[in-house]
Amino acid sequence: MFNFRPSHLQSFDENQSMNKLRTSEVGTFTRKTYGRYCRSFQILLALLPLVSAQWVQADAMSGYQIPNTVVHKLSSELTGSDYEILVWLPYTYDKVAENRYPVLYILDGQWDFGNVEASIRNNFVDKRIPELILVGISFGGSAPKYLNIRSHDCLPTEKVIFDGSTRGGGAPQFLQFVKEDVIQLIESNYRVDDSYRVLGGSSYGGLFALYAMMMDSDLFDAYIALSPSLMWDSGWYLEEQKRRVETFQSIKTRLWLGVGDNENPRMFEAVEAFRAEAESYQSDDFLMEFRVVEGEGHAGMKVESYNRALRFAFGHLKDR
Repeated sequence: MFNFRPSHLQSFDENQSMNKLRTSEVGTFTRKTYGRYCRSFQILLALLPLVSAQWVQADAMSGYQIPNTVVHKLSSELTGSDYEILVWLPYTYDKVAENRYPVLYILDGQWDFGNVEASIRNNFVDKRIPELILVGISFGGSAPKYLNIRSHDCLPTEKVIFDGSTRGGGAPQFLQFVKEDVIQLIESNYRVDDSYRVLGGSSYGGLFALYAMMMDSDLFDAYIALSPSLMWDSGWYLEEQKRRVETFQSIKTRLWLGVGDNENPRMFEAVEAFRAEAESYQSDDFLMEFRVVEGEGHAGMKVESYNRALRFAFGHLKDR
């Protein structure tokens, strides 16, 4: 039983009804005041089931879905993994039948799709970029182990790590999957401008974007590499960059490169090393923009970076 006993209430007559207060001992706390408290508490108790029902109903509702988004499921024999391909369509897609749209493909769609979709809308409203289609490459199946799959797919070399297991080595097959399955899916089912594709990724995904640029630079027209894990396998990519100077000097593309100033020092140093080398072969055909994002770490830098990278990669198309 709930016992309402204010601090200034000296005593109840325990042998009488709870309603029979000894008013001479409670000062201004009268039967009338006590009755109001009791009625208020009874109303509160009566409302609790209704409030609880609303909570249950809210919990049972489905989560928020990004409008104009379609999910395709793919299985790849090349990589041995299942994928979910998230596709966001601009709002004029169903209204202007003759329009064709450039496409941004991003890795780690399970984490970055919502952030990039918002940046696209905001930049379009500000008239900084044209409308475009966003494709997020994510992982499917039941309870996918994101770290295991993405490290296998995005890292170009296989390496034994601290726990004795191997990680990486699947980038060649994953690049082939992106080229033959993902791009084919999008360009066969949507009104795309196939003359302009962009690939973006962060961390392992950023390294994969640079790997794709090195191995098949014509596949995409611009690349976005955020905090790329260039220190992987003792800086394997940096060594390849030096070894393939002629390859890099012949690349015709746009590259947006970024890193947070609060990153792991090894990450920061590796990105700086890549930038210094890449600047030596910049030309009218190879345009690079580099930015250190102030005050941000490995994950937090992505919001500002994608926002700026979109303008670099697509801004010149807005008046086309």
